[in-house]
Amino acid sequence: MDADRARSQGLQANTTAKLNRVFRIWTEFLASIGFCDVTDPFLANLSPEQRIRLIGAFAHAVRQAEFSTHRDTPLASATVRDTIASLSATFVENDRPDPATNIHGKTHRILRLQFSAYRHTDPAVKHQRALTIEFILKLYFQHATPVDTCMGPLIILAFFFAMRSCEYLTIHGERRTKLLRIHDIRFFQERKDITQNRATNHLADIICITFRDQKNGEKDETITLSRTTDPIMCPVRQGACIVNRILAIPGQTADSTINTYQSGNHTYTLKSETAIKRVRKLATALGSDQLGHDPLDIGLHSIRSAAAMAMILSGVPNYMVMLIGRWKSDAFLIYIRKQVAEFTKSVSQKMITTTTFFHPPANTIAFTSRSTMAGRDAHATAHLT
Repeated sequence: MDADRARSQGLQANTTAKLNRVFRIWTEFLASIGFCDVTDPFLANLSPEQRIRLIGAFAHAVRQAEFSTHRDTPLASATVRDTIASLSATFVENDRPDPATNIHGKTHRILRLQFSAYRHTDPAVKHQRALTIEFILKLYFQHATPVDTCMGPLIILAFFFAMRSCEYLTIHGERRTKLLRIHDIRFFQERKDITQNRATNHLADIICITFRDQKNGEKDETITLSRTTDPIMCPVRQGACIVNRILAIPGQTADSTINTYQSGNHTYTLKSETAIKRVRKLATALGSDQLGHDPLDIGLHSIRSAAAMAMILSGVPNYMVMLIGRWKSDAFLIYIRKQVAEFTKSVSQKMITTTTFFHPPANTIAFTSRSTMAGRDAHATAHLT
């Protein structure tokens, strides 16, 4: 019983909901094709060959969005793979063999070919565009409402720490990544903790933020950044602004989330829907010509993308980008926009600085020399006597 309870706790609520939703669609699919034994959704009475072909048919039905409302275009190949993986997980959870794998435990060849075909016909992936610091400052200087006052410093702090949207905004559904709270932020001046001194915390040398739980599985990971000389674009100043503003609201404590704000006599938390509307409203007002892309290309992940872009353009090493952004691999490279002019600035000039180079001959018995465009004799072809 304890083991069962531990396993159930290992699944997030939204993961369980997803598994249940996929299995419901699976049973609907079986009914729609007239499957003769609706009391056997785990296909116990079918051979492995029959099972894999039925799974393939289900994958194609998912691909064609037959069970998706308000959609008439195919679903992405990744979505189809995730759906089949969820179905397989439900089979295994109920002590049934995985219907999508072969005898070696690998994805069956039929499905691999099917997924490969879907991937080749998928449209190009459209990642959210990185925000510029100029755009972030325009957001900051909007002070018309309490929402604006809350959002400006929050966006800047999120930018410096390459935060995921669920780390600084209220979102729908349960996530492993935790929303930051006031007690997760600390300030140090000359190595002395001045977090509790609200009169001087904005003068700190460094700010430390502890991320209690994250998508990557790391717990209590602390990231430290130093203050800048800029009066606005500074993680220390904006972090102190957020902390002091929230603690000045009656009833708020160190356990309050960093997206808390007051409007009139009521206290609210800034939601992701509100934030994205504000961001896209400004983008629309600026227009595609000034942005260089469609305003709808911007999303809440654009802040994290902006952080990666800013660090790379300023020459920060890849490993440092990974540490600050808490990436476990070079996955952050998908945020780097190859079409951004500044990213490849001066590369073409650097490419012509070395006009010739030498290929040392290989240590083999006999060679046939050939002239190269580099102006040297290359010895790439060897003839053994």
